[in-house]
Amino acid sequence: MTLKRFFSMLSLTVLTVSFAHSTANADVIVRKTQSTQQTAQTAQTALKTAQGYARDMAHACLGGEWEAQPCMVVVSENTLVMAANYQADLEKSGKKALGEQVKQKCAAATAATRGEYPAYAMQSAYTECANGLYEISEASGMKFDINQYQLLVGAIQCIGKTGNCKMFETGLGQYK
Repeated sequence: MTLKRFFSMLSLTVLTVSFAHSTANADVIVRKTQSTQQTAQTAQTALKTAQGYARDMAHACLGGEWEAQPCMVVVSENTLVMAANYQADLEKSGKKALGEQVKQKCAAATAATRGEYPAYAMQSAYTECANGLYEISEASGMKFDINQYQLLVGAIQCIGKTGNCKMFETGLGQYK
């Protein structure tokens, strides 16, 4: 979500709330206020750049911690923001069905933000999401955030203990 979109949504919410004059509309005001708070939290998360996630990933994952819960949470948060932004971009471009595919392909990859799951299960979910995003990108001609995608792919390689992990960790080390 862009800042411009966030502030326009915030302005619309404030405008809607300011015209609620009667007591009968009090619960509307409460709902709109809660919606504004959720929108503000979402915007704050969306403002975190790939560089911010790289820094968080360096602190949570480097040193052999790729299978630890704090690392999985950071990877899942990165994936959640990347997928949500890509889905929104697709839907804005009239490609709602492809946006829905992003949601389906990446839902499991965001699970570590809500609970603890085994590393092998999360690696599988991350791989499904990464492959799905690539396929959708090819079909739509629209690109996702490549920097956040690289963080996802690097995490997949490190959880799987592939030879490419060392190179990824070296690059990530600059953010520690």
